Amino acid sequence: MKRTFSRREPTLARLLRPVETTSDTTVRTLIVDDSPFMLKILAQILEETDLFDLVGTATDAYQALRHVSALSPELVLMDIHMPGLNGIQATRFMKRSEHPPVVILISSDSSSMARSLTEHGQ
Repeated sequence: MKRTFSRREPTLARLLRPVETTSDTTVRTLIVDDSPFMLKILAQILEETDLFDLVGTATDAYQALRHVSALSPELVLMDIHMPGLNGIQATRFMKRSEHPPVVILISSDSSSMARSLTEHGQ
């Protein structure tokens, strides 16, 4: 069955939304971003897919490291650009753990994102 996407659907949602679900399990996920706006958007996208169990959010890399230790997520969506310890540095620390999560590094240009949202009437 072919699935079509609207032009307004975020790219990340398209990447994370499979055509068919083959498993009843969800992926324990942590979102890390210093932008409350991005945390909200990413959380909404993950909740719409029903494939992810959002176990927590963090607004900086130090909080993320504590959450990884306490919550044992399987997947971390990590902003690259954060004050203090950045996402790449935090990922290096996470990968030293006994059971490291899969880390997907993300980045956004807030000025281009704001223009895009304005152009699409959101």
